[in-house]
Amino acid sequence: MAKPTLHLHFYLPVSTKPPYNVDDFANYLRGSVDPTTPEQASVPPSDRFDTAGVVLDFQKKAVSGTADFKTSLKDTDSVVVYLGHSVLDFKNKRSLGLSPMGHDPAEIAPEQLMSLLKASSAKLVILATCASSTLGLKGLKAGPAVVVTNSGSNLTTWSGYWGEALKHFLHLLIGYEINDKIDKKAQPEVRHEPITNVGEILKNINREKRATIKEALDAANEAFKENKSVDRFELAFGNGSTVVFPKKK
Repeated sequence: MAKPTLHLHFYLPVSTKPPYNVDDFANYLRGSVDPTTPEQASVPPSDRFDTAGVVLDFQKKAVSGTADFKTSLKDTDSVVVYLGHSVLDFKNKRSLGLSPMGHDPAEIAPEQLMSLLKASSAKLVILATCASSTLGLKGLKAGPAVVVTNSGSNLTTWSGYWGEALKHFLHLLIGYEINDKIDKKAQPEVRHEPITNVGEILKNINREKRATIKEALDAANEAFKENKSVDRFELAFGNGSTVVFPKKK
């Protein structure tokens, strides 16, 4: 049986202090360590997603972003993340769709996105793009679970906030958790027991139970709060109790 895939479509720089680019962010998510000696040169760097039985597919070419995103949505039982531009209608307080290239009009309008999601074989789609909560996706009746961004009254979200939220969300899906309360640079550790208290999500580590969508969502929103942001992820469609990447028995 083929491994499930996490498709990361990142078409925005992840702005933080200090700043780092999307390659650095993807490497952080993987937990990769570059070989430091000639003897290690032939040894692939460690990858916590591979260890968890999940393929991490990282894509950042905005020029082919629309086609690549559509292809990923066809991948059965995958998780698809879109971190990229959208086209905003500030007068009417809504998003006009996704635009990997940052062009107006949107390359994927709301109606087309709705159709793509209904036909998608993915298990979960995360739309880390400004005001995706206004795309009308709560009207979905079929397709994968969909997480959208509520960007508040100004319709915009800082990419660094998404980066912080996503690192918690995605690591929890494969059974890792970050203890930011102790060290902002801390590497995730394996979870061994289920989360029962949302307030403890960023404190309790050393677990190996993989999070449900709701647990991951709550942890991501805790990260938004830690950054004093009113923005948040919301589950527009799907069952929050789903474990997206269950461990093999």
